[in-house]
Amino acid sequence: ISQAKSCIDEAITEYQRALESYLDSPEIYQKIGVALYHKNEIDKAISYFEMAIEKNDKYSDAYYMIAECYIKKARVADAIEYAKHFKNVAH
Repeated sequence: ISQAKSCIDEAITEYQRALESYLDSPEIYQKIGVALYHKNEIDKAISYFEMAIEKNDKYSDAYYMIAECYIKKARVADAIEYAKHFKNVAH
């Protein structure tokens, strides 16, 4: 498990380097958010997913992951709202 966490940390570092290299894309914010989600850093993950949405408000994966984050936080009403956004932009 510690090796997996180390890999996640390395991935986050590489994605952050990409952002610093002006590869400012919603996909990179999404990838950092997913890595943070897997580290159980839910609030940080939500922030990155929100940045992905700021870059592209049709980025359905970010809406989906925010819904997943809110489920982990037992905030069902918020999860439902983001799931609705996901459904609307995914189709």
